[in-house]
Amino acid sequence: MRKKVLAMLAGLFLLQVLTAAEIEILEIKNDNSFDQVVNYWCANEGMMKQRPGGAISREDGGITGACMKITNTEESLTALYSRALMPVETSEDVFKLSFYVKGKGKFRVGFYTYSKEKKFISTFFSPPTSLDSTDWVRQNYTIPVATLRGEVGNVRIAIEVPPGLAELYFDDFSGHRETPLPEQ
Repeated sequence: MRKKVLAMLAGLFLLQVLTAAEIEILEIKNDNSFDQVVNYWCANEGMMKQRPGGAISREDGGITGACMKITNTEESLTALYSRALMPVETSEDVFKLSFYVKGKGKFRVGFYTYSKEKKFISTFFSPPTSLDSTDWVRQNYTIPVATLRGEVGNVRIAIEVPPGLAELYFDDFSGHRETPLPEQ
């Protein structure tokens, strides 16, 4: 009886952990403003400690409420990533990311990649995008899983602002994975 109770409790705990991860993924997909989603993004403290001076904050004045503000100095590197770990189904999957940004500076968008066992593999980033606009500009990125290094089983969305003065505002972030239909 005791073993059954322990097994049931372990199963419920595992279900709760899996459900929490799925809720984070859905929050990022469905609440694409930074009113709440900013809570699901983490500063990459390890990278930022090596080149300090940048900051990440929630600001009013976004397209749909609040937005995320990233500032940077000439020497600092500011980096953040989504807490949600998104599964990769096949090497033919394609991730499509979209968001609005305004301000001045350079930024890169990409992934931290992980194995199916959730062990870190590497990073992938688009080439830096330079921006100098007081208006919101839509940015779209298409990232095929085939371009990622290693046996990728999961990804986290990541944003980096390389060294250089920057004051950038991000809002209405969305992303999804597309898996091609099997050939018949």
